[in-house]
Amino acid sequence: MFTDIIKQYSHIEKRINESEVMLDPWPHMYITEIFTPDFYREVQQFEQLKSLDRVPEHGRVEYIFNKFDEEYIELTTKMFKLFCDKFGYKIDADVPAGATFWVDDSDLIIDDIHVDAFYDTPFTISGQIYLPDDLSQRQYGTKLYKYTGNDLSVDAKQDPGTMHPHIATNLDNFDLVRTVPFYPNCMLVTPNHITSWHCAPTVVGDDIRKSLMLRWKV
Repeated sequence: MFTDIIKQYSHIEKRINESEVMLDPWPHMYITEIFTPDFYREVQQFEQLKSLDRVPEHGRVEYIFNKFDEEYIELTTKMFKLFCDKFGYKIDADVPAGATFWVDDSDLIIDDIHVDAFYDTPFTISGQIYLPDDLSQRQYGTKLYKYTGNDLSVDAKQDPGTMHPHIATNLDNFDLVRTVPFYPNCMLVTPNHITSWHCAPTVVGDDIRKSLMLRWKV
Protein backbone atom coordinates (compact mmCIF):
# COMPACT_ATOMS: atom_id res chain seq x y z
CA MET A 1 0.00 0.00 0.00
CA PHE A 2 1.57 3.27 1.12
CA THR A 3 5.23 3.68 2.05
CA ASP A 4 6.04 3.47 5.79
CA ILE A 5 2.46 4.36 6.67
CA ILE A 6 2.87 3.56 10.37
CA LYS A 7 5.44 6.38 10.61
CA GLN A 8 2.52 8.75 10.04
CA TYR A 9 0.88 7.78 13.31
CA SER A 10 2.50 10.36 15.59
CA HIS A 11 1.55 13.16 13.18
CA ILE A 12 -2.01 11.85 12.69
CA GLU A 13 -2.47 11.35 16.43
CA LYS A 14 -1.36 14.93 17.08
CA ARG A 15 -3.70 16.36 14.44
CA ILE A 16 -6.69 14.36 15.72
CA ASN A 17 -6.05 15.33 19.33
CA GLU A 18 -5.63 19.00 18.40
CA SER A 19 -8.91 19.08 16.46
CA GLU A 20 -12.26 19.67 18.12
CA VAL A 21 -15.52 17.84 17.79
CA MET A 22 -18.07 20.28 16.37
CA LEU A 23 -21.67 19.72 17.40
CA ASP A 24 -23.56 21.92 14.95
CA PRO A 25 -25.52 20.56 13.15
CA TRP A 26 -24.39 17.16 14.50
CA PRO A 27 -21.10 15.74 15.84
CA HIS A 28 -18.29 15.81 13.31
CA MET A 29 -14.62 16.70 12.98
CA TYR A 30 -12.80 18.66 10.28
CA ILE A 31 -9.10 17.90 10.56
CA THR A 32 -6.62 19.96 8.58
CA GLU A 33 -3.15 18.68 7.60
CA ILE A 34 -4.11 15.12 8.51
CA PHE A 35 -0.96 13.82 6.77
CA THR A 36 2.54 15.21 6.49
CA PRO A 37 3.03 17.06 3.18
CA ASP A 38 5.20 14.34 1.62
CA PHE A 39 2.80 11.58 2.57
CA TYR A 40 -0.17 13.59 1.32
CA ARG A 41 1.46 13.83 -2.10
CA GLU A 42 2.05 10.07 -2.07
CA VAL A 43 -1.61 9.38 -1.28
CA GLN A 44 -2.84 11.95 -3.79
CA GLN A 45 -0.69 10.50 -6.58
CA PHE A 46 -1.12 6.87 -5.54
CA GLU A 47 0.83 4.95 -8.17
CA GLN A 48 -0.90 1.62 -7.59
CA LEU A 49 -4.38 3.01 -8.18
CA LYS A 50 -4.94 1.09 -11.40
CA SER A 51 -4.09 -2.19 -9.67
CA LEU A 52 -7.08 -1.87 -7.32
CA ASP A 53 -10.55 -3.27 -7.92
CA ARG A 54 -12.25 -0.70 -10.15
CA VAL A 55 -16.01 -0.17 -9.79
CA PRO A 56 -17.38 2.36 -12.31
CA GLU A 57 -20.67 4.05 -11.47
CA HIS A 58 -22.45 6.89 -13.23
CA GLY A 59 -20.12 9.82 -12.64
CA ARG A 60 -17.94 8.07 -10.06
CA VAL A 61 -15.17 5.53 -10.28
CA GLU A 62 -14.41 3.65 -7.06
CA TYR A 63 -11.01 2.06 -6.57
CA ILE A 64 -11.38 -0.42 -3.72
CA PHE A 65 -8.57 -1.81 -1.60
CA ASN A 66 -9.08 -5.54 -1.13
CA LYS A 67 -5.81 -6.31 0.66
CA PHE A 68 -4.31 -4.49 3.63
CA ASP A 69 -0.82 -4.81 5.05
CA GLU A 70 -0.12 -5.01 8.77
CA GLU A 71 1.01 -1.37 9.03
CA TYR A 72 -2.24 -0.09 7.52
CA ILE A 73 -4.30 -2.29 9.84
CA GLU A 74 -2.32 -1.10 12.86
CA LEU A 75 -2.58 2.57 11.89
CA THR A 76 -6.29 2.64 11.13
CA THR A 77 -7.09 0.56 14.23
CA LYS A 78 -5.32 3.17 16.34
CA MET A 79 -7.17 5.94 14.50
CA PHE A 80 -10.50 4.27 15.31
CA LYS A 81 -9.67 4.28 19.02
CA LEU A 82 -8.73 7.96 18.84
CA PHE A 83 -12.01 8.84 17.13
CA CYS A 84 -14.02 6.81 19.65
CA ASP A 85 -12.32 8.76 22.44
CA LYS A 86 -13.03 12.09 20.73
CA PHE A 87 -16.70 11.32 20.15
CA GLY A 88 -17.20 9.63 23.51
CA TYR A 89 -17.96 6.12 22.24
CA LYS A 90 -17.13 3.20 24.53
CA ILE A 91 -16.26 0.51 22.00
CA ASP A 92 -13.73 -2.11 23.05
CA ALA A 93 -12.81 -3.54 19.68
CA ASP A 94 -9.89 -3.51 17.24
CA VAL A 95 -11.44 -2.14 14.07
CA PRO A 96 -9.35 -1.32 10.98
CA ALA A 97 -10.83 0.80 8.21
CA GLY A 98 -11.93 -0.21 4.76
CA ALA A 99 -10.53 2.10 2.09
CA THR A 100 -11.82 3.34 -1.26
CA PHE A 101 -10.59 6.04 -3.64
CA TRP A 102 -13.42 8.09 -5.14
CA VAL A 103 -12.97 9.93 -8.43
CA ASP A 104 -16.06 12.02 -9.25
CA ASP A 105 -16.94 13.98 -12.37
CA SER A 106 -19.87 16.16 -13.43
CA ASP A 107 -22.10 13.18 -14.26
CA LEU A 108 -22.36 12.24 -10.58
CA ILE A 109 -25.50 13.64 -8.97
CA ILE A 110 -25.51 13.07 -5.20
CA ASP A 111 -27.07 16.32 -4.09
CA ASP A 112 -30.02 14.64 -2.36
CA ILE A 113 -29.89 15.43 1.35
CA HIS A 114 -29.38 12.08 3.06
CA VAL A 115 -27.86 10.09 5.86
CA ASP A 116 -25.66 7.17 4.88
CA ALA A 117 -27.78 4.02 4.80
CA PHE A 118 -25.79 0.91 5.65
CA TYR A 119 -27.51 -2.41 5.35
CA ASP A 120 -24.94 -4.59 7.09
CA THR A 121 -23.85 -2.77 10.25
CA PRO A 122 -25.51 -0.66 12.97
CA PHE A 123 -22.54 1.66 13.52
CA THR A 124 -20.01 3.28 11.23
CA ILE A 125 -17.47 6.08 11.46
CA SER A 126 -16.56 7.56 8.07
CA GLY A 127 -13.48 9.62 7.36
CA GLN A 128 -13.26 11.31 3.95
CA ILE A 129 -9.83 12.69 3.09
CA TYR A 130 -10.00 15.41 0.44
CA LEU A 131 -7.35 15.15 -2.31
CA PRO A 132 -7.47 18.28 -4.51
CA ASP A 133 -4.31 19.85 -5.96
CA ASP A 134 -4.99 23.31 -4.56
CA LEU A 135 -7.62 25.57 -2.97
CA SER A 136 -9.64 26.14 -6.15
CA GLN A 137 -12.20 23.39 -5.40
CA ARG A 138 -13.34 24.76 -2.06
CA GLN A 139 -17.01 24.64 -3.12
CA TYR A 140 -17.04 20.86 -3.58
CA GLY A 141 -16.94 19.99 0.11
CA THR A 142 -19.73 18.24 2.00
CA LYS A 143 -22.82 20.25 2.99
CA LEU A 144 -24.10 19.60 6.52
CA TYR A 145 -27.80 19.96 7.35
CA LYS A 146 -29.94 20.10 10.47
CA TYR A 147 -33.33 18.44 10.52
CA THR A 148 -35.88 20.88 11.94
CA GLY A 149 -39.08 18.90 11.50
CA ASN A 150 -41.01 16.66 13.87
CA ASP A 151 -41.64 13.45 11.92
CA LEU A 152 -38.96 11.84 9.76
CA SER A 153 -41.43 9.28 8.48
CA VAL A 154 -43.17 12.19 6.72
CA ASP A 155 -40.13 14.29 5.78
CA ALA A 156 -37.82 11.51 4.52
CA LYS A 157 -38.11 8.18 2.76
CA GLN A 158 -36.72 4.78 3.65
CA ASP A 159 -35.52 2.07 1.29
CA PRO A 160 -36.25 -1.60 2.05
CA GLY A 161 -33.55 -3.11 4.24
CA THR A 162 -32.32 0.16 5.70
CA MET A 163 -32.53 0.94 9.38
CA HIS A 164 -34.22 4.35 9.25
CA PRO A 165 -35.47 7.04 6.82
CA HIS A 166 -32.39 8.26 4.98
CA ILE A 167 -33.33 10.49 2.01
CA ALA A 168 -34.95 13.88 2.62
CA THR A 169 -38.21 14.55 0.78
CA ASN A 170 -39.58 17.68 2.50
CA LEU A 171 -36.60 20.02 2.02
CA ASP A 172 -38.29 22.83 3.96
CA ASN A 173 -37.42 20.98 7.16
CA PHE A 174 -33.68 20.66 6.46
CA ASP A 175 -31.51 23.72 7.10
CA LEU A 176 -28.00 24.07 5.64
CA VAL A 177 -25.61 24.82 8.52
CA ARG A 178 -22.20 24.72 6.84
CA THR A 179 -20.29 23.65 3.77
CA VAL A 180 -17.01 21.96 4.67
CA PRO A 181 -14.23 23.37 2.46
CA PHE A 182 -12.81 20.86 -0.02
CA TYR A 183 -9.23 21.75 0.82
CA PRO A 184 -6.09 19.65 0.29
CA ASN A 185 -5.06 17.25 3.05
CA CYS A 186 -8.22 17.77 5.12
CA MET A 187 -10.41 15.05 6.61
CA LEU A 188 -14.11 15.14 7.45
CA VAL A 189 -14.96 12.56 10.14
CA THR A 190 -18.61 11.68 10.73
CA PRO A 191 -20.17 8.98 12.88
CA ASN A 192 -23.12 7.53 10.98
CA HIS A 193 -26.27 8.57 12.83
CA ILE A 194 -29.90 9.23 12.05
CA THR A 195 -29.18 12.97 12.50
CA SER A 196 -26.16 13.14 10.15
CA TRP A 197 -27.90 14.77 7.17
CA HIS A 198 -25.57 15.86 4.38
CA CYS A 199 -25.01 16.03 0.63
CA ALA A 200 -22.24 16.73 -1.85
CA PRO A 201 -22.34 19.46 -4.53
CA THR A 202 -22.26 18.39 -8.16
CA VAL A 203 -18.87 18.79 -9.85
CA VAL A 204 -18.91 21.36 -12.66
CA GLY A 205 -17.43 21.20 -16.15
CA ASP A 206 -14.18 19.29 -16.51
CA ASP A 207 -13.36 19.33 -12.79
CA ILE A 208 -12.57 16.08 -11.01
CA ARG A 209 -13.18 15.58 -7.27
CA LYS A 210 -10.80 13.06 -5.70
CA SER A 211 -10.98 11.71 -2.17
CA LEU A 212 -10.00 8.74 -0.05
CA MET A 213 -12.87 7.30 2.00
CA LEU A 214 -12.04 5.35 5.15
CA ARG A 215 -14.87 3.51 6.92
CA TRP A 216 -14.77 1.77 10.26
CA LYS A 217 -17.69 -0.64 10.66
CA VAL A 218 -18.67 -2.27 13.96
